[in-house]
Amino acid sequence: MWIRHFQITANARGFGPLTVDGAVNRARTSWGLPVVANPGFFTIQSMNHIMWLKNTRAFNNLAAESDLPPELKKDFTLVSFN
Repeated sequence: MWIRHFQITANARGFGPLTVDGAVNRARTSWGLPVVANPGFFTIQSMNHIMWLKNTRAFNNLAAESDLPPELKKDFTLVSFN
């Protein structure tokens, strides 16, 4: 229900087009690039894009954020979003 609401709202605000199916699937393409076989974006891409727009500092330094699960901190120190 919440994911469907997000998908509908994201489409209305220009963060899609997303398929309104209530699912968050692994994206099969790079962030911000549509899928050639299925024009549109994955829900996870839109979620990440909105997080980046709203809090770029935190998004660019996920390893330092206190609410990141410890088992992910090591992996995120290897990733740079800058």
